[in-house]
Amino acid sequence: MNVILQSAPGVGRTYLAKRIAYSMMDVKDVESVKIVQFQQTYSYENFIMGFRPSSSGFELKKGVFYTFCKRSEEDSDNDYFFFIIFDLKPEFSSEGFSAYREGLGSQKFDALIRCVEELNSQISDNDTLGKGFCIGHSYFCNMSPDELNDDKLSCIVEYELIPLLKEYWFDEPLKVREWSDNLRNAVR
Repeated sequence: MNVILQSAPGVGRTYLAKRIAYSMMDVKDVESVKIVQFQQTYSYENFIMGFRPSSSGFELKKGVFYTFCKRSEEDSDNDYFFFIIFDLKPEFSSEGFSAYREGLGSQKFDALIRCVEELNSQISDNDTLGKGFCIGHSYFCNMSPDELNDDKLSCIVEYELIPLLKEYWFDEPLKVREWSDNLRNAVR
């Protein structure tokens, strides 16, 4: 089975892909599941097969898809799943996330989510980025009210979100500083 998942960072592609595959296999077999994330530098040669530089010139190298398909072909007794990216979007306004957010009962968490939603609006409208770069909800999931504190929220901002902004707007330091300050202020 082949599935393509596409989404903004932090929406839960990897989590969803593994859960789909394991539930269909009725077993957690990491060797039978392959997840590939395409990037601008990812080429046909990386994916299927192609000539790649080597110490003696060039040699034919098999890519990840080719190798995985051959493994699947040789093991017909087991199911294999290859995930590339289906369009997933940040779901801050979904019923599930809204209920989760309510259950946490944190004003700082709510302020941070509102700030990220505003940031996503800016990212979506940005000509060089667009909707595919919006920040997803999974950065904020799986916390209980007991473990949600200022340090946890600050860590998400400092070590997850701000590095994304620095990557997105590497050539616009003022925009990075503005949104970094907005995110930090939301959790203060």
